[in-house]
Amino acid sequence: MHNWWRLHEKNDFKQLLRNKKYKLTSRAEEVLESLQNEFIGEFGVDKNYSSMLKKQIEIELLEIKIAKTGDKSHQLFIDMLKVELEDLTGKDEKKSTLDSTIAIEKYMGFKLTPKEVTVLEYYNYIKAIEKALKSK
Repeated sequence: MHNWWRLHEKNDFKQLLRNKKYKLTSRAEEVLESLQNEFIGEFGVDKNYSSMLKKQIEIELLEIKIAKTGDKSHQLFIDMLKVELEDLTGKDEKKSTLDSTIAIEKYMGFKLTPKEVTVLEYYNYIKAIEKALKSK
């Protein structure tokens, strides 16, 4: 989990390397995309992440429109979307990972060590908790 969070919080592709002595190649982006697709296939996309992706797409489409037409009147909308995107990301990311870890520990009754628990285990704990709460 530690590496997964670091990879996403800081775009630190070094987290993909088994041995930090190796150099990063363009393959790192392919590996990350493959890992993300596998993650989404297994766990789906949460609402916050979905909103973030939609905003990023809107920004890209507007930037393409500006590039094609030269009409910079769309820049205000891009700036507004970027502010909204910042609200969805970054600020509370560290807090939310710590909060979710504490919540899992509390519900499951044992201490989690993010450097030792796998992404699959971590998110399966979350799925198990959600399922248990829905059945109550």
